[in-house]
Amino acid sequence: AIYGTRPWERPTGQTDDGIQVRFTAKDDAVYATLLGQPKTESVSLALDLQAASAEVALLGSSGSADASYADGKLSVTFAEPLPESHAHVLRVRLG
Repeated sequence: AIYGTRPWERPTGQTDDGIQVRFTAKDDAVYATLLGQPKTESVSLALDLQAASAEVALLGSSGSADASYADGKLSVTFAEPLPESHAHVLRVRLG
């Protein structure tokens, strides 16, 4: 999410439950680094992407994530609770 990336058009954001987010980009992906531990198994954040859909992966994890993108908002639900960490990175590929 850092090596070889560049700042995204909007460098910062926040999930609906108040977790700070930092954004970077590379090729067809936007990286969203969550600077905190989600309290539930889902997160939602405004992205305002010019895309019809988005595919999401949780970096550093073999677990899966279901994502939906509508009206400028990305909603991600994880198959299991995220491990305790100070940061989690979502790779969002645009479709």
